[in-house]
Amino acid sequence: MEDDLKELENCLLTRYHHVVSHIMGQRSDLRTNYKILTKALKKQQETLHKEIDTVIGRMQSEIVDMEFAYEEALKRQENVLNHTIIEMSQVIQDLKNISLSKDYYTVCKYNS
Repeated sequence: MEDDLKELENCLLTRYHHVVSHIMGQRSDLRTNYKILTKALKKQQETLHKEIDTVIGRMQSEIVDMEFAYEEALKRQENVLNHTIIEMSQVIQDLKNISLSKDYYTVCKYNS
């Protein structure tokens, strides 16, 4: 029986200590590997955020450019319409002046 106890002590107990030691090493490796993965993931996150920021910045710039172009087009249209209004107002005023003048009937007779 004493021999069996020594064998248990020397053989089995030593093996279990070795297995526990191996598991501790695996746990240490696990922590190290997960730190590496987490660091790589954070780096990828930073890269993606930079790319997204670049795309958003470009899109915002395009929106500003489009706004400027549309604003200029609307200003041109407004200027054309205002010029037309001024011309029409002048023609109306000229027609009113003619209608009040002595030559009104001459003009009407001529156009008839």
